[in-house]
Amino acid sequence: MNPNTLELILKMSIPLLFAITIHEYAHGFVADRLGDKTARMMGRLSLNPINHIDPFGTLLLPLALGLSSGGAMFFGYARPVPISTHNFKNFKRDMMLVTLAGPMSNFIMGYLWGLAMISASFITDPAVRQTVIDISIFGMKINAILGILNLLPIPPLDGSKIITILMPRLIRGYIFEYEQYGILLILVLAMTGILGAIIYPLFKVVMGMYLYGIGL
Repeated sequence: MNPNTLELILKMSIPLLFAITIHEYAHGFVADRLGDKTARMMGRLSLNPINHIDPFGTLLLPLALGLSSGGAMFFGYARPVPISTHNFKNFKRDMMLVTLAGPMSNFIMGYLWGLAMISASFITDPAVRQTVIDISIFGMKINAILGILNLLPIPPLDGSKIITILMPRLIRGYIFEYEQYGILLILVLAMTGILGAIIYPLFKVVMGMYLYGIGL
């Protein structure tokens, strides 16, 4: 493997694992706070990436997309955190909060990576400083893309769940039954460039907000 390719993979992998792991942890954490202890009992309320990794969705797919697009496009997923909605006192409100927790965690992480990029200026070693900057930039990009992507109303993304939650129970069940096929639609949209065309304008807005927030 080309050394530059290996370096690119390593630099992308660090923020990618954080992004996907914390995204799932956020879902489980909010559910836990709202009365559903399912994730905790099943050992999934954890910041250990190993507990959330899906070999294809967490590793192969996002790295393949990232490398093929030169770091411009990422899509990945982890094993969903188990949630038992019957434990919620207010189904619609609590599911909405649990669902939004994942994408919001990505947007927050993106901003934190921006702060890390600024802080890298205090590192005296040029090689280490550049490595931290590169990883931080990937962290901003990956989290911006994942945050936006997950808010799209395409099953099984979080955005579709937000809309589905507001629908009558009969329709909710029908959508949840077929949401597994949404991954194929997402891949088709990604390969045809349609997904990128949808995300890119929003991506520029989010990245602009990050840069404004860190004073650049």
